[in-house]
Amino acid sequence: AETTVRAPYGTWRIQSVGDLNIPNTPEAPGMTLQQDGTVYGTDGCNRLMGHFRLEAQTLQFQPMATTRKACLPPLMAQEQKIGAFFPTVTSWSRDGENHLVLHGNATSGTMVLVPQDAQ
Repeated sequence: AETTVRAPYGTWRIQSVGDLNIPNTPEAPGMTLQQDGTVYGTDGCNRLMGHFRLEAQTLQFQPMATTRKACLPPLMAQEQKIGAFFPTVTSWSRDGENHLVLHGNATSGTMVLVPQDAQ
């Protein structure tokens, strides 16, 4: 019997992107995927908003709009990495109940997210 994987809608905190691990702080980056195809969130420095297309396991993000606040260098580096990752996303999967994995390309790797309220 095939188990149905729950769609990735909801509010997620970004745990890692590529080889960058992101600490769980109140300012941690995250995003909300809504059923109408809109996405919004923060990269830890600036807010981002846009649209995505979801079809079965295929996921594609349209170009995101972001606010343009300057932040400390580590946050700027994190922001750059997150911003560069979204255009490379091709698919998603779940790793157990509580991890959402977005799959990029060979260079960008994966982004791992957990539910916003996870410890």
